[in-house]
Amino acid sequence: QITPIRGMNTLADVYAYEPVPKELGADEAKHVLGAQGQLWTEYMPDPQRMEYMAWPRLSALSEVLWSPRETRDAANFAQRLETHLERLRILDVNFYRPRR
Repeated sequence: QITPIRGMNTLADVYAYEPVPKELGADEAKHVLGAQGQLWTEYMPDPQRMEYMAWPRLSALSEVLWSPRETRDAANFAQRLETHLERLRILDVNFYRPRR
């Protein structure tokens, strides 16, 4: 793994992310329509490194953005992620393999 300048977001960090700031009231929060994830590539020498840094974090971010906070379940996500990692393997994506 490369050493990021400001540290690294783990898969658990990404899954725990809450895109709607807790400081917002319900009336304000309804105006949050989405979010995005950035991948800064200035220190990534090739596309394989970019894939490694993005996957499966992108899977976790997708679920966080699609799912209401009260329905998220990290343990269930980890189980379902195994199926998705197999898809990435078949597609020859150079993804990070989380420890079980």
